[in-house]
Amino acid sequence: MTVWDFIRSKYPNLDEEQFYDKLMTLQLGQQPDTILKEHRMQLECETKLQEIMQKFDLDFRMIKRVKETKDIDWADLIISIGGDGAFLLASQMIKDNKKAMIGVNPTYFSRKRTFSVEHCGEMEKLFEKLRKGKYNLLMRRRIRTVLYGRNIYDEPYHMDEKIQLVKDIIKGKYSDKKHDGVTQSTERKVADAVQPRRRVLPWLALNEYSALFITSFVYMGEFVATGATTLTIQIDDQETKNNILCSGMCVCTCSGSRSWFRSMNLQAPETVKRLIKIALGKDISEEEASCITRAYHRSLDFHPEDDRMFYTVREMFRARTWPRPKSFSARGMCRQFKVVSHGFDAGLVIDGGVTLPFNDGTIAVFEIHPEDALKNLVIQ
Repeated sequence: MTVWDFIRSKYPNLDEEQFYDKLMTLQLGQQPDTILKEHRMQLECETKLQEIMQKFDLDFRMIKRVKETKDIDWADLIISIGGDGAFLLASQMIKDNKKAMIGVNPTYFSRKRTFSVEHCGEMEKLFEKLRKGKYNLLMRRRIRTVLYGRNIYDEPYHMDEKIQLVKDIIKGKYSDKKHDGVTQSTERKVADAVQPRRRVLPWLALNEYSALFITSFVYMGEFVATGATTLTIQIDDQETKNNILCSGMCVCTCSGSRSWFRSMNLQAPETVKRLIKIALGKDISEEEASCITRAYHRSLDFHPEDDRMFYTVREMFRARTWPRPKSFSARGMCRQFKVVSHGFDAGLVIDGGVTLPFNDGTIAVFEIHPEDALKNLVIQ
């Protein structure tokens, strides 16, 4: 689904011309012409893919983002059309390491991609190479999550829905009506009371998990922008329980090391110059500082088949009482990551989309298992 399709679905009664005029008034981050251009390129790519599938006499089925399907057992290959977001979304349909996947990017001028690296304009060559076996297998590791506690069977929702709800409350637009996916019904609470206190989540994170205290990849943290929360963390087989106060944290795969993990650990050349001045007592030039900084940033990228996870604490408080113990590192690599939430209105975000409540007392255990890997085909 393109941005055009997504916004268009909110105004079903407008014709194309009226909808274009509406886009002009919405003050979006992109110009309507750019949104329309990307939409047309997406449609062109979909049409080209259908033509090539028919030419090669292949059975296929086109699925839009707005439609849900669990019937993919018949397919040998999943192809996502779009950017990395489309790839991450499509990958959620694959639950094991048997079914192959490839990402096709419909735009030439897009940002650097991690997953959707094949271009739509070379689609026929792509299938010729697939037919001849000119590809490599990349078994991208994914994170499996097990939750323990109460209310762990709450309905998931999209991160954007929660953020919009908070904005509406601030603006006084929110009424007493219930918000689907955020407000839990009485019936659901009763049902949750008889559910097991352990749940293996059906979503595997290809990029990251985030513990969200302000907002893929897994991210954890509070939804209120100024909020901070306490977390209790255990890493691998260590018995030490680390207590920290922070605004969120991210646990990512090696595929996701180029996204949140990298962004949260970027440094400025000015910082490098200052550290060298303190450590070595000498000044270096801007060019030397930039060279060292780029080398450091390159070191933050890891191979997608690495079985380890990477965690980064966002804005960790360092004071007289935090963290406990003082030796806790705000960044590291591990094979198992256990975190206990002490948040009030926190969330667990999977690959920047699917969100689950992650409040006081809830425990999340993150692990990587080879059988959960994503079978990604990389064209030679």
